[in-house]
Amino acid sequence: MIIAGTGDLWAEEIDARKAFLNAGAAMPCILLSHNPDSKDMLSNAPWDLMLSGHTHGGQIIAPFYGPAFAPVADKRFVAGLHEWAGRWIYVTRGVGNLGSVRFRCRPEVTVLDLAL
Repeated sequence: MIIAGTGDLWAEEIDARKAFLNAGAAMPCILLSHNPDSKDMLSNAPWDLMLSGHTHGGQIIAPFYGPAFAPVADKRFVAGLHEWAGRWIYVTRGVGNLGSVRFRCRPEVTVLDLAL
């Protein structure tokens, strides 16, 4: 198994060539990328599972509206496990928050059991 990581998307620190230097198609690759929006920039890279955070789960989940403060362009990837382009992305809600506010968005510590 390969574990790869990238820098911050908003700081323009994603370098796919450097992150996947030792990755190959023969081995499963887990990508650590703080912002799930980086998936688009890394769509040609050889990762199978992306682990992300950044969103705090939206912090405030408004009834009939959804996540009010999710700092991502693709609102499908605010929390949880999602399939994307034949791969998997897991976005944790984490335990942090901005302004000490969470509403209908409990903090979480995630344990993933990867059967390879």
